[in-house]
Amino acid sequence: MWEKYYSWTPYQYSANNPVSFLDGGGLKVEIVGTQEEIKPLFQGLCLATGTMPKYTKTFNNDGTITLDITGFESVDNRFSEEQGKLNELIGSITTYSINKNNEADKYGGGMYDPKTQAASVGSLVYNRKAFYNRTQTERERSIVNKILNWTLGYQGHSYSYYDFYDIIAHEFLGHAYDQYKGRLRSEYNAKKTANQVRKKRGKPLRDRGD
Repeated sequence: MWEKYYSWTPYQYSANNPVSFLDGGGLKVEIVGTQEEIKPLFQGLCLATGTMPKYTKTFNNDGTITLDITGFESVDNRFSEEQGKLNELIGSITTYSINKNNEADKYGGGMYDPKTQAASVGSLVYNRKAFYNRTQTERERSIVNKILNWTLGYQGHSYSYYDFYDIIAHEFLGHAYDQYKGRLRSEYNAKKTANQVRKKRGKPLRDRGD
């Protein structure tokens, strides 16, 4: 895979850091999608990490495109923690993927598959409304709101808005990074990671209705 990394040193196989990282298979972080999906997925990674990633592009036989992320330039030093995570994932011995998968909408907009190491986004839109890890109709929200109000006196937080880049932060920098570190995947850590990104982007934190 050396031809994909000609712009870096011979140690690119380990993200230019052979002391800290081992990459026997020469694997990487990749973004996979159709022509329409690739651009917003790439933008989502940029927004979640404050970077301009470097990549090589491959046109696949099934009509999709793969961007192999080979490195990045920092464009916002507020995202140093997220950039550190991205650098580690690039240098891992596993391929981590970011893609679009409509099934993710069943789980509030995003999901992570530990078997395939794929972080998936359901909808590539901004300010999408999600409810308790499930996308729900207005009628369903109304019913549950009544139950919450009656049992808990709890109002106003049965759903929250999200942007697809904080889903990438949640699934990729949260769950995928936990797996890379050999930790149990923590929903708390993933939500914390997404909220850190939202705060830096000037967005309200996602509430308990995530």
